Amino acid sequence: MIDRVLAQADEAQSRSPVDLIGFGAGPGAFTGLRVACGVAQGLALGWDCRVVPVDSLTTLAWQAAQADPFRATPIVVALDVRMNEVAFARFDSPRIAGLSLADQIWPQACFGPVLCAPEQAADWIVEQQGHNGALRFAGDAFRVYPALAAHASAAGAEQPDARAVAELALIAGLANQAIDPAEAAPFYLRDKVALDRHEQEQLRAARRGLTP
Repeated sequence: MIDRVLAQADEAQSRSPVDLIGFGAGPGAFTGLRVACGVAQGLALGWDCRVVPVDSLTTLAWQAAQADPFRATPIVVALDVRMNEVAFARFDSPRIAGLSLADQIWPQACFGPVLCAPEQAADWIVEQQGHNGALRFAGDAFRVYPALAAHASAAGAEQPDARAVAELALIAGLANQAIDPAEAAPFYLRDKVALDRHEQEQLRAARRGLTP
């Protein structure tokens, strides 16, 4: 697949396109993040180029901004990370309309990212809507969890898109923020990714109690 993409790029540009590699760094599936990081590192070492880890929440905020570049409404991102938790952040809408990628700035979260229950995220949204008015939303948690779906029936992009990852990597690269591949690492909000036996038994008991 990589060979095919490079062949297409060479035909279009008549030169090697690989000066920088961006990869989805998470939060996300544990194995998938490590595979993405390892592939990016291996390619970057072989091609002697730098890399940009691009986090999932920033990517989703970027996708939401791209979908309506003239709208300045803040963007709330909530991504399902299983175990009845979401990765949650708020971004001020980045300035996109009329600017080339070289003139744009990497979106910065003004709240988060944090790991929390979907009900906590929903309470925060209600509070923010009361203080600041309109918000727009991105991330699959607004479809997965009823507490969030009640506040954002149309949440836009649900998962990070490869093109958005590449665009953000280019923005970082042009700003001289790319890193050596040896420094690349996945981004985790949850240090503990498995339950011990006692915790599994407690979870099963709680689920039985919720089953009608």
